[in-house]
Amino acid sequence: MNLKRLNAAELFALWRVVSFPIILVFIYLGDRHVTAWLYMLFFSTDAIDGLLARLFDMESVRRARLDTLGDILYLLTGVLGYYVFETIHFAEHLFLLLPVLGLYLIQFILAMSKWGQPSTYHTLLAKLAAFVQVVFLVWVFFFGVYQPLFYLAVGISLVDALEDIIITIILHKQKSHILGLPWLRKKKEK
Repeated sequence: MNLKRLNAAELFALWRVVSFPIILVFIYLGDRHVTAWLYMLFFSTDAIDGLLARLFDMESVRRARLDTLGDILYLLTGVLGYYVFETIHFAEHLFLLLPVLGLYLIQFILAMSKWGQPSTYHTLLAKLAAFVQVVFLVWVFFFGVYQPLFYLAVGISLVDALEDIIITIILHKQKSHILGLPWLRKKKEK
């Protein structure tokens, strides 16, 4: 990848991909608060790259792929931090976490088998789920688990993963930046 040819939105998305090991170091060191601040800081680049892409017409397939990879890495990093900092809660609620992670994995496998790469839908529901997940994880890193927020994150993540699976099954060719299943159905009807 030629860094000189990346636009600003792509550079922010790339930053998320290359910065996640920094958070892993602080998880390893057991520093909850630094992990929380860094998680918020680094994840904010997700909003920045999306905003730049839309405002300055910098949308690209490369940015969508970097953004998706960054989302995956930060979700995995967040889950690892949640496990390290709240091991007992994590273990006690594994029966709720495994279906969420399993559905995300199923969708990933479907997209890889269908197109040879992860999906880059970035639906409204996915954005909402990512926001709730980040709020939950940052709360965990700062204060510990807040049960209602945990259930909200699990619930919306399940619905998001199911929507992505349905979209992957319905689509005949890969598309990026789909608002969601209702909008996809409206397009098909036209």
